[in-house]
Amino acid sequence: MASREERVYLSVGSNIHPRVQNIQQALSRLRAVNGVNVIDESHWYETQPWGKRDQANFYNVSVSLTTNLTPEELLDELHTIEQAGHRQRLVHWGPRTIDLDIIFGATGKSTQRR
Repeated sequence: MASREERVYLSVGSNIHPRVQNIQQALSRLRAVNGVNVIDESHWYETQPWGKRDQANFYNVSVSLTTNLTPEELLDELHTIEQAGHRQRLVHWGPRTIDLDIIFGATGKSTQRR
């Protein structure tokens, strides 16, 4: 684990019913992760899909947190939360029960998982 806390911003989204419940469950799981402290969340918003457009719109929320986890440890925790939410990676940019992306870290580098 890293020795000091870093600020991280996440995007959390879902476009498979029940979208709101999927996001709420993911946020609850995120708050339960040791070494993660959720500071704030944005207003919820609805967006059209990007990349593969023939699917339902997403509900999204951005989350600000601090963590003493390494980037790899945090990513592992996010993948665990996605798996608990029955995330399947069958189609690139396809529908998702839950999607957690690291959008910005305290190092000033934007990250994107492919």
